[in-house]
Amino acid sequence: MEVIINPSKFDVIVTSNMFGDILADELSQITGASAMLGSAEIDSSGKGIFTPNQLHYPDESIIGKDEANPIGMIMSLALMLRYSFNLEKEASLIEKAVDKVIESGYVTQDLYIDGKEVVGTEQMGDLIVNCLYKLSK
Repeated sequence: MEVIINPSKFDVIVTSNMFGDILADELSQITGASAMLGSAEIDSSGKGIFTPNQLHYPDESIIGKDEANPIGMIMSLALMLRYSFNLEKEASLIEKAVDKVIESGYVTQDLYIDGKEVVGTEQMGDLIVNCLYKLSK
């Protein structure tokens, strides 16, 4: 209950795989879409499997239509850089680029609200990469 009521109180949660899946599904509702969250299963040496949380609820109807939200996969990359490769600066830059693109008003179809510009998978990825490039200079 506390993780849902006060999620900012938590940075990392260590749990079993099954309970982690349950928490990831519950917490994805805070963002409004599971496609926004990166996910990781990491062992004590830093080796892990990094996947977007939306793998729990794949929407096969959007395959090949440039409609998938790539943010969860991109955020999983940030987790991999941080926890497996100890590249904190690079991980933080990726997270900052994602935040800036969203703050600029760009969303994929799954996140649409009035006043936002809907872009496809490829364009969202390009926007994040371009922002990351600018931030890294």
